[in-house]
Amino acid sequence: MTVEELAAIVSHHLRAAADEIDRSRSGHPTPPDTSSGERGSWELVADWGPQSYTWPKDNGGVELYDRFLVYRRGTTQVGVGLGAEATVKGVERRMTSLFRVDGMSKRYVVPFVSADDFAKTGEMVALIRGKGPSRRQLFAAGDPLPAEYDHLRIGAYGQRIAGAWNRLCVIAQESDLESMLDHAAAQIAIRDL
Repeated sequence: MTVEELAAIVSHHLRAAADEIDRSRSGHPTPPDTSSGERGSWELVADWGPQSYTWPKDNGGVELYDRFLVYRRGTTQVGVGLGAEATVKGVERRMTSLFRVDGMSKRYVVPFVSADDFAKTGEMVALIRGKGPSRRQLFAAGDPLPAEYDHLRIGAYGQRIAGAWNRLCVIAQESDLESMLDHAAAQIAIRDL
């Protein structure tokens, strides 16, 4: 890790700590409704505060999250990194990143990024992997999706992000953590992550 990357992480964590009160009013997603019991309920089990995730050197650098929440349903634990940004197709976008959590370690599963019309709709999109023998290929229009996606809103990624692949994606409101968590859990199960 370079000095610049370390400085960015420290600066981010200091800003996040100073903005704790404002962050609670910033429109971050609310926890999923756990009262219905449908598909099993997600339970918030930890708030790790500000976190970072470091990609391999040639694959993206460091992602900084204002807040990192850990949810559990059954034996599956999913972490949600809130407040990051990413450049996708030349546009800086809001991003919610989901991870498989085991103890204090985390494995990146899927990012939701703001759609081109996010300012109007508040919608974010995430590609769906799991096709083919490697279970890493993306699903195309007309491909049958696993049953785990029957209740989720599905669309074409390329229709929501100009110039992107025309592959199937999950569409969710930024505040719809339950759909995001369900997508991550499906990816963990289908891709054996």
